[in-house]
Amino acid sequence: MIRPYIPSDIPQLEKCYIELQDFERKLDSTKQKGQDIAAKYIQDLVDDKTGDLIIAETDNKVIGFIFCYPEQDIDLIAPYMYITDLVVLPEYRGQGFARSLIGYVIELAHSRKLHSVKLNVLYANANAVNFYEEYGFERYELVLKLDVPN
Repeated sequence: MIRPYIPSDIPQLEKCYIELQDFERKLDSTKQKGQDIAAKYIQDLVDDKTGDLIIAETDNKVIGFIFCYPEQDIDLIAPYMYITDLVVLPEYRGQGFARSLIGYVIELAHSRKLHSVKLNVLYANANAVNFYEEYGFERYELVLKLDVPN
């Protein structure tokens, strides 16, 4: 089932976020440990009244989430929906939950008359890049990074 979050979901949301953060930390060693920031991060999402925190649930267990919010860049004509996070716990991947979460966001965007959905993904996360491209997302911008020597 896909639904908006309720406050009792917070502990399970933190578990999902730790999974996401620790996975991304393997790809980018500059990321903090999920356990160190999960409570604050999830609370920030909950407190963000402009965004939507959407849950994937099965058997009364939160097994993933997506967070998105409407955005209007000053240099763009049309507003869009921006996805900051999408995670499904590993044991539930490949069962359509991520697709359902994305579909929910697309419907939200459509209902709010937004013109597109955007997100960022770590370049090294090839599985995520492939998933999004298979869904129909196209490469749009490229962010480059240079580590400054100490």
